[in-house]
Amino acid sequence: MAVGLSSEKNVGRRLREARVARALELDRAAQETRIHRKFLEALERDAPPEDFPAPMYARAFLREYARYLGLDPEPLVDSYRMNHLEPEPPLRPPVPIERSSAAWVGTTLALVSVAALLAIAVFAGPREDRPMPRVASPPTSPSPSPPTVAGERTKEQPRGVLLTIRVTERPSWINVIRDGKDLLRRTLEPGTERTFRDRRQLDFVIGDAGAVRVILNGKRLGALGDDGQVFTGSAVLRKGKARLTSDS
Repeated sequence: MAVGLSSEKNVGRRLREARVARALELDRAAQETRIHRKFLEALERDAPPEDFPAPMYARAFLREYARYLGLDPEPLVDSYRMNHLEPEPPLRPPVPIERSSAAWVGTTLALVSVAALLAIAVFAGPREDRPMPRVASPPTSPSPSPPTVAGERTKEQPRGVLLTIRVTERPSWINVIRDGKDLLRRTLEPGTERTFRDRRQLDFVIGDAGAVRVILNGKRLGALGDDGQVFTGSAVLRKGKARLTSDS
């Protein structure tokens, strides 16, 4: 049964009371959750989504903070949504042209392959009317391998966006979103690595940018900020190349 608005109206007050009841200071809560203190303060005053990097991050921080305080996060998130209504994101338009083009190319390639096989069968068949004399073939040496061009890529490049997040020095809170849905929302320990893929875009938040290294489509980007800094950005595919954008 959904919790009514009246019983959960002030989400910030519930968070603050739970923290005080546990005798926790904000600095300690920020250190243990890896969520910046200013965002915890915003949650406790029931701040609107505009006070966070993006609305989805307000809900993500709320879930993480509620679990840390021993509260059930879902009723609080539902109440927060009701108190701070936001427009639904626009749907991505379908791309029938790309699908039909790909199907046409596949059909054409299949027809060309069949024609090539038939031509090989005709020319390679037996020709009894013109027997060939036997000639001793000289010993053949193995064909040399073609030279490798400097800088040539031997591995197939990933299609779309391939994002790898690696936690190094300290634990860090990580949130990765695809099409508005959380793929990851938790604190990762040092030595942990996670990889995510999408055709067009991945949004993500790093709670401690100095403790995390990022790799985008095989390119090492390193740390995206200083120790303790919250990084908010997106990995997007533009003109066939994966790029990193920052909202921080």
